[in-house]
Amino acid sequence: MCSKVRNDVISNFLRQLPEPNLMPQEEHPLAKFAGVLSDSEARELQKAIAAEFEQVDIDEW
Repeated sequence: MCSKVRNDVISNFLRQLPEPNLMPQEEHPLAKFAGVLSDSEARELQKAIAAEFEQVDIDEW
């Protein structure tokens, strides 16, 4: 099967598929903050989170 015929077959098949019910989605409220930190700032923030919040004090239980 030559590529033109194959492309025509695929195009015809795709045209016969039902239209998906695509609903426009609102932008996530946090999306505006994506990418605002540099890599070094992100590493520093991850270190601070690990040091402060990822520790379990057995005596507090």
